[in-house]
Amino acid sequence: CALTRRDIWLRLRESEWELKVPIEEAARRSGGERTVFREFAGDSVGAELASLDRRFDGVEMTEAGLETVGCLPFADFSTTRSKFALDDCEIDVDFASFGHAVLEIEVLVDDASLVPDAERRIQRVADLIHATPLTGSSGGKLETYIRRHAPHVLQHLVDAGILR
Repeated sequence: CALTRRDIWLRLRESEWELKVPIEEAARRSGGERTVFREFAGDSVGAELASLDRRFDGVEMTEAGLETVGCLPFADFSTTRSKFALDDCEIDVDFASFGHAVLEIEVLVDDASLVPDAERRIQRVADLIHATPLTGSSGGKLETYIRRHAPHVLQHLVDAGILR
């Protein structure tokens, strides 16, 4: 799908569509993945997709509907998640069904101008729990899945400069 080549990520999680759209072109990346996104869920996903790409205008938000515009699934895995909180950060510990585990520290903000402060708060919590950023070719769940199980998708993402 042309979305991933623009670093736009669509997923179906627990029967609800979710969309991640880059906030800024030069945002920091962890292990290759971007770390800052605008996130949409539920009914707003279809409208946001249509605003990003006219081909999605009027497309039914089902796998069959998305296939009509060339948007095909390339990853299928489940995740077992444990959630924690420290200060105002959410800490998710995920174990993916394909054998990869990752810890994510997140702060959700309503405005891009708040991202630098959120990143400072995340770093403070990471320091407290001795968490270190992903490095090299290690990455989050989806990046790791792509590297292990979807080499054709990986090549498109490397060619597009989304992953290294």
